[in-house]
Amino acid sequence: MGLECQSLFCKLLYILKLLFSVPFFIIAFNTPLSAVPVIPNEMIISGQVTECNLNATEHPDTESGELIYKLIIVVEKVAVVRGANFLKNKENKPVTLFYKEKLHEEFANKKVKANVQYKGDERGGLFWIKKIEIIN
Repeated sequence: MGLECQSLFCKLLYILKLLFSVPFFIIAFNTPLSAVPVIPNEMIISGQVTECNLNATEHPDTESGELIYKLIIVVEKVAVVRGANFLKNKENKPVTLFYKEKLHEEFANKKVKANVQYKGDERGGLFWIKKIEIIN
């Protein structure tokens, strides 16, 4: 406290200043920073399923207890429906995708067409299948 203020009012203001500044720093430095979500995107891909995990598993990036299925597809063609192309430079390469609806054995080693989107933020994310069908 400065020498210029010796009144009871000044002492009270000083104490209030201390009380309210400490919680501010505790909250400011203990609050996790929110991440920036990815821009809207949707792509249609076609490719060959090389792996089809039919055993539903829990994934840490989904809501509690939610079951998902995993496919690995070698992407042959990408068409952007809206937004950014998150599969740019992924043609002829395997891409891991996840699906929330039950998968059947018929997708294994088949050629497919799928609507996909990348969901996440700058810390990471996953490719999710919105719709999938077998093509010839």
